[in-house]
Formats: sequence, structure tokens, C-alpha cells
Amino acid sequence: MKKILIIFVLLFAFTSCQKDSKGYVINGKIEGVPDGKKVTLLAYDKGKAINIDSTTVKSEKFKLKGSIANPDIHVLTVEDLAGTLQFILVNKKLNITVYKDSLGLSLIEGSKENDVAQEYRKIASSFRIQNDSARAKVQQAR
Repeated sequence: MKKILIIFVLLFAFTSCQKDSKGYVINGKIEGVPDGKKVTLLAYDKGKAINIDSTTVKSEKFKLKGSIANPDIHVLTVEDLAGTLQFILVNKKLNITVYKDSLGLSLIEGSKENDVAQEYRKIASSFRIQNDSARAKVQQAR
């Protein structure tokens, strides 16, 4: 009985660890975008865009599934929306809340990699605002 319990625990641990390697699932919410608009997942190789997957919006939601060999920066575009959303695609479940008026500032949840990247974007944005303000003051002083 003890051996069976140990085997069960090891089997459970092994399969739990492999869930991430099965691939990614992107669940997206996108308020105010009509059904049928195309959502495209792109990768870049040597500066050239490669279409990885696409789907359409239905009831203000979309879903993309697949698998990648290694985490990498990918881009999400939405038909008729300006801008792109850059994020780190990993073989995990990601939830993306798309802000249609500022696609690049959309919320990405589900991976530590994107948490760090979003924190960096917030800090960089703060520095840009301070820099722009200082530049405007210098130009006014001239």
C-alpha cells in the first residue's frame, strides 16, 4: 500500500510539472470590439513578421492555443485597432485584458516573465513622462 501511495504521489508530481510544457493558452477579454474582428499572434524572425496563429473575437473574448519551443517575445494585433501588444509568450495559461484604446498597455496575467516586463514598462513610462516634462520646461526657458 505504501509503494502504491509513493508511486501515485510521484506520478502526480511528474504530470503536474509537465502541464506547462503542453503549450500555451491565451484567454483574452476585449470590451467594445465587435464579433468577427481578427486577433493575430505574431513572432518575428530576423525582422520579418511570422503569423503564428489567429482567431476572431466572439462576445468580446478570444482564445489562442499552441506550443512554443522556448519563451520569446511575441506580438498581438487586433483588426482595426491601432498599435500592438508585445509580450513574452510562454507555455502557460495567460489571461490578457485588451485595452482597445491603448493596446500596448493591456494587462497580461499568468507568468512571472510578463509580470516583470509590465513592471519595467510602468517604470520606463514614468521616466518618459518626467523626461518629457523636463524637456518642455527647458524649451520654455529658451
